[in-house]
Amino acid sequence: MPPRSTSATTEPVARVVDSPRSLRRTLSIFRHGGRDPACKLEAGRFRYATITPDGPGTIELRWQRDPAPAGEDGLDARAWGDGADWLLDRVDRLTGAHDRHVDFDHAHPVVARALRQTRSTRIAASGLLYHQLLPTIIAQRITGGEAGRQWATLCHRLGDVPPGPPEVTDGMRLPPAPTTLQGRPAWWFHPLGIETKRARTLTEVAKHPRKLFEWGDDPSLAA
Repeated sequence: MPPRSTSATTEPVARVVDSPRSLRRTLSIFRHGGRDPACKLEAGRFRYATITPDGPGTIELRWQRDPAPAGEDGLDARAWGDGADWLLDRVDRLTGAHDRHVDFDHAHPVVARALRQTRSTRIAASGLLYHQLLPTIIAQRITGGEAGRQWATLCHRLGDVPPGPPEVTDGMRLPPAPTTLQGRPAWWFHPLGIETKRARTLTEVAKHPRKLFEWGDDPSLAA
């Protein structure tokens, strides 16, 4: 019997593409609910109130084009408070400037379509694990709407007014400071809809802010 001929399977090959970046889509991961008092995202404008290793800080980003190639979006950054320099030093990470889109030659049509739809989104990194962990813990085992309301209420109850001019910080609040959060008994959170298990996790995280800041600056291999 003559040998059967077979066609070789073509494996997907990844290649990095420097595609235009959408700052709005990239920065949207930092907003937890539409009424997040610590993060405001509008067309061409992003405001973020947070707690850095150097203290509270507020950063405002403005841009002119979206999406646009890196360096051609007219990005402008300003910051206030003790954490201002820390935040400005990390603008590239915050906006995903070092991330690059990946295309796959011979990819499945579903994968290829997903890549086309998300190619302007970059993976951003704030380095602020303490801030990001709080709303993430709140969001466990409940709906997104409930999580957004509970996070906003917690910030308004325990968060201070962020540094910066009123036209930037109007209606905003910092996340609860570690010293404010760590000593709260579990029952204090119950009127907010946060049961004991999530409450204890929040207060436990608040006991280790320095370690979380260190981990946030670790390279990926160390993490």
